[in-house]
Amino acid sequence: MKARRATADSSGALLALVTIGFATILGIYSLHHLYFVVLALLPAGGAALIEPRGQRTAAIAIASLTGGTVVPLVLGAMTTGVRVDLLTSGGAWAYVGAAILGGVAIFLLLPAGAALREDRRAKRRIQELRFRQKKIEEEWGPEVRTTVAH
Repeated sequence: MKARRATADSSGALLALVTIGFATILGIYSLHHLYFVVLALLPAGGAALIEPRGQRTAAIAIASLTGGTVVPLVLGAMTTGVRVDLLTSGGAWAYVGAAILGGVAIFLLLPAGAALREDRRAKRRIQELRFRQKKIEEEWGPEVRTTVAH
């Protein structure tokens, strides 16, 4: 296993402190909101446990979208004068589910899309090179060909 850089350790420690601080403030305000955040981030935690260290792209995709969804929901529930129970709110869970599915889709579809794009680019380049070879053969004759092409 490779040794981690000091900056990676310090950024991990900073993230842990910020998370603990956020959880403490949230827990003091309302345990129901804290439970909602923990339950919403469970799929990201599961992805982080499954993926090997240094290759946690699924966890990053899921956690970033889920975090971006959960924070406004929790802050909105905290700042409105009306008491909102996010644990039993179907709308809140629908947003969280959509964020999780969006993160999974990003994890699965972006690499496949990039590979498809690169494959098309390579095929187009091969066609251009064959056309160019054919044009050169027409100008200079078949003796410029070093190998037999199809």
